[in-house]
Amino acid sequence: MGKTVTDCRALVEIDRGAAYLGAVLGCAEEGGTVSGNLFTHDTLNGINGVSYLGKAEPVSFAVLSQGASADFTRFRLIFRADGKEIETFDFSYGDALTQLPEIPAKSGCSASWPEMDYSHLTFSRTLDAEYTAYHTALTALGDPPEVQYKLPDSGGDYVVWVETSGGWEQREAEIDGTYLVFQADGDSVVFMVEESGTGWSVLLLAASGCAAAAVVVLILLRVRKGRKGNKRASR
Repeated sequence: MGKTVTDCRALVEIDRGAAYLGAVLGCAEEGGTVSGNLFTHDTLNGINGVSYLGKAEPVSFAVLSQGASADFTRFRLIFRADGKEIETFDFSYGDALTQLPEIPAKSGCSASWPEMDYSHLTFSRTLDAEYTAYHTALTALGDPPEVQYKLPDSGGDYVVWVETSGGWEQREAEIDGTYLVFQADGDSVVFMVEESGTGWSVLLLAASGCAAAAVVVLILLRVRKGRKGNKRASR
């Protein structure tokens, strides 16, 4: 909340919230003065969900940053793995990152970068690689083997691709709770799990071989046939 707010330039990020949201003010108190404030944001309005000409007005970043110091227009992504910085990316407001850095491999784990819109960057961030242990993510049951892959997000839409002698083939799969389930053809299977609707990043990472992919996982699963209920999974 605020009472007197004048001639401010606002570039804000709000992670969560349901009420009294605004790039300039969440709520303006009565009896105050609000004027000459400018802001840039893709989704927020100026004050409590409403923008006002001459008071809390949306403008382009180019207009917002006129006369500002150089630090106001410089942004950076810092990529880290296990707490160690592995790469940085300096950008201007609205730039795109077309290729994510390779994540250092960790034995027995798949790896990904946090999900975000890398095609329209607006704030500096420190991004930590996320490792998922294969043995906690995979199980193989039954005869013929049924592969169950634990999804990072059970609310998404996913497609399974299986490597065959003729190349990659899409495999019918279904979601059971937090697992993606499909049938393996034999004692071993190499497969990719692709999240639908993620645009350029899926295609790029798939073309790059899926190593340490942010949205594509490449896994070699050795399946030993056995009774349903026994977990058999290793890389």
